[in-house]
Amino acid sequence: MMTWAGRLLRFGIFASILLTTLTYSEWGWGSILAGIGLLAIISFISYLMSRGRDLDEREIPSVAPNGPINLGGDKWEKMGFDIGKEAIKYCKSELKPNEAISQETYSKELLYLTTFGIDFAALSVLGDSTVKNKIMNYYYVGCSSIRFDLARCTETQKEYAELLKKGPPQKELGIYYNIGKAFAYRCTDNTVDPVLILSAVQHLTTTINKFTELFEVVAKERESNEIEAL
Repeated sequence: MMTWAGRLLRFGIFASILLTTLTYSEWGWGSILAGIGLLAIISFISYLMSRGRDLDEREIPSVAPNGPINLGGDKWEKMGFDIGKEAIKYCKSELKPNEAISQETYSKELLYLTTFGIDFAALSVLGDSTVKNKIMNYYYVGCSSIRFDLARCTETQKEYAELLKKGPPQKELGIYYNIGKAFAYRCTDNTVDPVLILSAVQHLTTTINKFTELFEVVAKERESNEIEAL
């Protein structure tokens, strides 16, 4: 069942796209910034509803670990593997937003962005725990069905983490603006594409909120198991 935070986030994505579409002819680039700003505000409110604490308390994701070779029978390992497979499926199905970039480049960069969002949510909720490491290790195994460049993914995660620490040039642009801009650069060989920036911000926001909710369920189950083991 979707929480109120999830519903609010979906509304924010719809509202930001609508605002950008209705005002683009008159405001131009300003409409893109307005859409990102609106999404940032609603995302922040959604975050507070789902987590109940300030953004400054969130940790930066760790660098992608080397995943194990064989899939085991552990519940969390299977979850990570399944998440990886679903991430691949989603990123392959998403069509590039314009003709200036290749579909292969867009799919891979979208996967690295998705990975950052999932790891961000996992570390924020589960910490550097055994459960978190099992999920993320096998996530990379699940991603191995395409030419998953682990070195490139690690480099991307480091860059996105530093940009998140740095913050946006203007607060109204939202906390993920710099990451959206970097994503656009990676897809287009250092070209600022407002459509790519907005789509990246929306995708990252949705990914983090979605998996934050999932990993909160995992955390509760882990705590319950630990209590029963006492």
